[in-house]
Amino acid sequence: MGCATCGKDLSRANVSGYCQSHVWQATRALPDFKERIRTGIKRKIATDPIYKDGLRKRAIALGQDPVINEKRTRHFVEGRIWEIGAKAAATPEARAKAGRSISDTKLAWCPQHLREQYRFLIRNHYGRDEARRLILEQDAKERQRLRIRMGAEQPQRIPSSEPFGPPCTAELKLVMNAARTFHVPVEEILSPSRERPVVRARQALMLALKKHGVPMREIGRYVGSRDRTTVIYGLRQAESLLLQDESFADRLRSIAA
Repeated sequence: MGCATCGKDLSRANVSGYCQSHVWQATRALPDFKERIRTGIKRKIATDPIYKDGLRKRAIALGQDPVINEKRTRHFVEGRIWEIGAKAAATPEARAKAGRSISDTKLAWCPQHLREQYRFLIRNHYGRDEARRLILEQDAKERQRLRIRMGAEQPQRIPSSEPFGPPCTAELKLVMNAARTFHVPVEEILSPSRERPVVRARQALMLALKKHGVPMREIGRYVGSRDRTTVIYGLRQAESLLLQDESFADRLRSIAA
């Protein structure tokens, strides 16, 4: 049996089919070779702090070597590397990835599911400090609801004399109309539920209350003691649905009627 590259005779113990001079070249040609090497290096760095520290020191030493720096500079200039980078960065995928990276850095304090609400507040001329305060309050309330649901905290009882906010027949009628129109119990509208029918009923009720002249600070009390951030986001979603979904518009008219 001979080497597949040069034909040199191989020993019986050889299993690669290549001689010592050509086995490395054949191994590098395997389709998953680079990925296997990359995975092995990552595993080594993650499990061996001494090896990782050695790589760090070697990188520092190379960065301080004037000969190496001169070679890198010459390669960068002769190859016009900046043009390659600029062209790659101009693609929609690269710009989207850069945007996500910037958001993850600047909005690291903001829960992922509340970031769109934070941007909505900023676009509507809320100061960054106020918008951040509102988002953090919302996150704290959601965490409290989760603790109550898990049994780690007891819910606070709402006085029976004010179940939906200040007593007002017209507003309570809107609440009942929303529950009947969307076939959702009133208790579900007031609950933390995020099921689609419940959310749609809650958003329609918010918009109906707004059109009825209920102040923004009071609307949240009629939909389960929700804060201003949630109300603003719900109104935005309802107004968007009003333009896109004729069925939603008909139900909203039924609530107001």
